Amino acid sequence: MGSGTADWCEGSSQVEELKQAAKGVVVGVEDAPALLRLIDALHRLGIAHYFRPEIHRAFCRLLPSVASDLDLVYTSLQFRLLRQHAFPVTPVVFDKFIDSNGKFLEHLAEDTEGLLSLYEASHLGFFGEQVLEEAKDFSSKHLNLLLSQNKLKGNLRGQVQLSLQLPLHQRMPRVEARNFIDIYQQDAETQHLVLLRLAKLEYNLMHSLYLDELKELTEWDIKAVNELPDFMKVIYSTIVENGDQTARDALEHLGLNIDFLPYIKEQWASYCKVLMVEARWAGEGYIPSFDDYMHNARVSIGIVPGMVYAFLAQAHVIAEYLPDCLDNWANSELFFSAWLYHCCEEAKVHMRASSTMPD
Repeated sequence: MGSGTADWCEGSSQVEELKQAAKGVVVGVEDAPALLRLIDALHRLGIAHYFRPEIHRAFCRLLPSVASDLDLVYTSLQFRLLRQHAFPVTPVVFDKFIDSNGKFLEHLAEDTEGLLSLYEASHLGFFGEQVLEEAKDFSSKHLNLLLSQNKLKGNLRGQVQLSLQLPLHQRMPRVEARNFIDIYQQDAETQHLVLLRLAKLEYNLMHSLYLDELKELTEWDIKAVNELPDFMKVIYSTIVENGDQTARDALEHLGLNIDFLPYIKEQWASYCKVLMVEARWAGEGYIPSFDDYMHNARVSIGIVPGMVYAFLAQAHVIAEYLPDCLDNWANSELFFSAWLYHCCEEAKVHMRASSTMPD
């Protein structure tokens, strides 16, 4: 990890320079809607952790006038951000958008950005907050209707589709950062170049770090767990310990003079390597050829290590054929059946996505 460490040190110094420049942007915004947009962008770009004191002070300024004169977009955004940061705010802020029957006003059905903002806010509701359940039903119903009527175009259509599949509150922050960087750099109206540069640098540094950590997983040594960050230790320990135990069980119960551990190690190492290829493609924005994708995906879908464990689990039935099965897994009927099933599932996902696109 020598060269990676050098790149990290160099990148860290650049991060510090950009952080100082970006602080001027954060503290310089006074207008409530603009400040809310900025704080949301900081979170979605994956750089909010650099500005925690500034964000806290901004919320303290906003609290006295929570949703006093904001429209649906910003009322919902302010509610979501305050809840996210554990500030006191109740669904009462949405009362001005609700009629005497407890339903959201129908004219809001044409406010796409407002509906999207309301939908995202509704996922931060507490148990028993019926207003937020109504908000979720109302917003999702009309967003789906707008999609089916092909009334949404460009980035907004993509954002609505993604949110309906996976709300912002449930997304992995690092994946969301990669997605939002593309959106943010096309938003000339609210974009701050220094924040964009910081987000890209932060993402690339972390991406490089994760690749280095993934390489460490190809070592089959329980002691190597100490070199990994805490969030990877449980995963790595489980893989190693489970693999060792599976190999021991097979050796003890089959009466075959075969060490199964090398088979398990080999397939996990292959699996990690192809995940690194896909991670590199994603980080570089590279779209592989069909052949390259299929060659890599036949391993990255996880059939390979799964089949090794499946063979060993049924080893008492196929004991005499087991060595040949493990040596020739890629040519087995089981592999191609699983691979065909995966391809069919991928095709279904693509067809469902295509059916919601405009003609």
